[in-house]
Amino acid sequence: MRMKNTSCAFSIAVLVLLFHTRCITPAVAEEASSRWQNDDLSFGATTVVASRNVFRGAERSGAAWQAGLDGALYGWRGHLWYSDPFKSDEPGEFRSSLGYVWALTKTVTVEASGTHFWYIDGYVKGAASHSFESDLRLNWDIGGGLRFGLETSYDIRLRSLGIEVSTSYDIALKSWGAFLECRLYGGNLDGKDVLPDTTSETTRDAYTYWGAEVRLPYRIGAHTTIVAEVHVVETLGQNSAWSPLREGSGTRAWFALEASYGF
Repeated sequence: MRMKNTSCAFSIAVLVLLFHTRCITPAVAEEASSRWQNDDLSFGATTVVASRNVFRGAERSGAAWQAGLDGALYGWRGHLWYSDPFKSDEPGEFRSSLGYVWALTKTVTVEASGTHFWYIDGYVKGAASHSFESDLRLNWDIGGGLRFGLETSYDIRLRSLGIEVSTSYDIALKSWGAFLECRLYGGNLDGKDVLPDTTSETTRDAYTYWGAEVRLPYRIGAHTTIVAEVHVVETLGQNSAWSPLREGSGTRAWFALEASYGF
């Protein structure tokens, strides 16, 4: 059942990234990151209120409630994620992914994964409601709170090839006993069949995007963390077919409030 909310403009948005919570010192933060890469077994859950659901710069829906489950078993990683817009006429979305992480060195990892996308109420009228994407990610913990990421992806249904580069930096807030997580990123997505299974001609399109996000995690217990987030992204040359709301190129800003539990 759809959730209703008349104050959608003040709802808060999410990028669910569990296990990026930092502790009180850089040394502790690096230790926590290492545990996430090498845990024999770990599990986490999040719940979020989001002012927008944006994926690679394209707006999927307006304000939404979102939830996620993450698990790790040795090198294996599993993720379930669901977004339920507050407006009943906007599409929901469910993602499930499974991947494996190789630790090349103490600071460099490579992850291969596959993700299934289910656009519950239809991506665009007449288009496919399911797609599958393969991803390959390189993560490099440079040290001192600085990290670099490189990701390439291919969606076999939309026949879209994507690449994204990012850099992240943690700023210690010693008086709060927390870290401010900052991330800059940019990417390009080239789709050869953006509207598959439609009766009309399919849309072939490519666009670029870049953005920034700031996250403030704060531990309120041994396993519980509250995260406040601010995001902004801009797309250039984006066809409206990439968005279920038929939104084209532009600048989008949103907010997030997340609660996570992990052990």
